[in-house]
Amino acid sequence: MAIDIDSIKSSLDQQLKTVVDIDALKKLENNFKEVIKELFQEMKMVAPEEKRILGQAINELKKYIEERIGQIREKCAVKQIDINNVDLSIASSSFIRGKIHPLIRVGQMLEDVYRDMGFSVVYGPEIENDKYNYEMLNMPSHHPARDMQDTFYLEYPKILLRSHT
Repeated sequence: MAIDIDSIKSSLDQQLKTVVDIDALKKLENNFKEVIKELFQEMKMVAPEEKRILGQAINELKKYIEERIGQIREKCAVKQIDINNVDLSIASSSFIRGKIHPLIRVGQMLEDVYRDMGFSVVYGPEIENDKYNYEMLNMPSHHPARDMQDTFYLEYPKILLRSHT
C-alpha cells in the first residue's frame, strides 16, 4: 500500500505542473478527494493491526495533497487578481509628465551663458525691505526710482517688490 501512496504523490505533482487556472485545480482537487475516500474504504479490508499504520499514511498523504493544492491555489489566485485588477486608464510608470516651460528653458540657457562669461547668478526674495532695495545701494529718499510709479510698494514706505540688485 505504501507504494501506491508514493505513486499518488508523484501523480499529483505531475498533474499540478499542468494546472493553468483555478477550474482545472478544482477538478484535480475533487479527483484526489475521491482517491482519498477510496483509500479509506480499502482500509476496511485491512487487518486490524495494519489499520493504524495505513491510517497514518493516508492522513499524511491527505495533508500533503492539501498543502500542494493550497500552494498552487495561492499562485492561481495571485494570477487571477493581477489579471482582473488591471486598470488600463492609468498611465504607465515610465510616462514622463510635462516638460520645462520654454521661457524657463531660455532663462536657464541665458544663466549658463552669463556663468560662462564669469558672472554669478544669485537668487533672493521677491519682496524686500526699503533698506536692502534702495538705502544699501546709496539711493537717497528723493531719488526718482523711489517714485510710486516706478516701485511697487506693498506697505509704503518699508516693504516693496524687489526692483534693483
